[in-house]
Amino acid sequence: MKEYISVIAAIVAGFFAILTWRLKHSADENVRKSLLEKERRDELKNLYADIGALIEKSITQVLALERWTLAEEFAKANARLRLLAPQDVIDQYSLVADLMQKWSSLYTKSMPEKHTDGDRSYLIIRSPDPREKYRKPAEEAHVEMQRELAKLIKLMRDNVAKP
Repeated sequence: MKEYISVIAAIVAGFFAILTWRLKHSADENVRKSLLEKERRDELKNLYADIGALIEKSITQVLALERWTLAEEFAKANARLRLLAPQDVIDQYSLVADLMQKWSSLYTKSMPEKHTDGDRSYLIIRSPDPREKYRKPAEEAHVEMQRELAKLIKLMRDNVAKP
């Protein structure tokens, strides 16, 4: 009988050791998954912030009639977005990019020609203004772009807020 007690005690101890190991392994796995999800969310937050900043910079460049200098930055952000973001965010971003291109083209056509002479810049204004026909379409395109941009920002916020 004493022999059975020591065997039963060893079996029970082994069972609890295995149970303890499984619980600890399960807890470690949950912690690891939580850390990976947090890391992914942080990466998305940084990406979405970079995209927002790029869009604002590009709008500023267009409004100031400056030369386009953000192509490389946009290319990197586009690649990261396609890797990390869900399809609805990618689709909305593509729509905003198309609308921004349309607006910037119309806006540039609607503005007087900008010339630089050394460190001085000047605009050439003509009368009658041949660029007048582009002003209203440029304004409408800008309003539409801003509306879709607001939707993109909401989608990005919602995506980052998901657990």
